[in-house]
Amino acid sequence: MTLDRTGEPVDDTDEADLRLVVSHDPRCRRGWLGEDPDGHPIPCLTCRPHLRRQEP
Repeated sequence: MTLDRTGEPVDDTDEADLRLVVSHDPRCRRGWLGEDPDGHPIPCLTCRPHLRRQEP
């Protein structure tokens, strides 16, 4: 049995959760994918969708 972020039990066979696990970048460490050549952190947009670049 798996628990969600609030501690509630979650069905382990939920297809949406399986897609999220499969599509998640394996380089992700606590929401970050490392650094670009200039030393700026690269966010994992799966973990940190609020950091996605917005169109003006």
